[in-house]
Amino acid sequence: MHLPPDPERFVREWLAAFNNREWEAYGHYFADDVTYSTPGQAEPIQTRAGHVEHDKQNAGDGHLRATLVVAGADGRHIAVEGLFEEGQRRSNWVTLLEFRHGLIAAERLYFDRTPAA
Repeated sequence: MHLPPDPERFVREWLAAFNNREWEAYGHYFADDVTYSTPGQAEPIQTRAGHVEHDKQNAGDGHLRATLVVAGADGRHIAVEGLFEEGQRRSNWVTLLEFRHGLIAAERLYFDRTPAA
C-alpha cells in the first residue's frame, strides 16, 4: 500500500508539524530521497533535508490550512488545496503528493499569487 490509511488525518498532522515549526517531526513525513518542486526554485530539491531546510527558511510566520484533501484512485497520490495565512496576507495553494510506502516521495507545490478573499 502506498497511501497512508487515513489521508485526511495524514495531511492534518503533516501541516500541524509545519505550522508548529516541529521541523524534525515534519521531516519524518518525507522519504529520504523526496523530490520537491516549488515556485521560485529552478530545479527540484532532491532530499528530505533539503526540503525541510527550504521550508524552514521560507515559512516566516505563515500557517497552512487544508480546505480540500483528495486521495487519488491510483493509490499513490493525494491532492491538497488550502490557504496560506501570514498576518493579513492570504493566498491559495495546491500541492500534489506522491507516496511510496506511506511517505511523501514527491511533492509539487503551486501557489496562487492573487490574494485569497
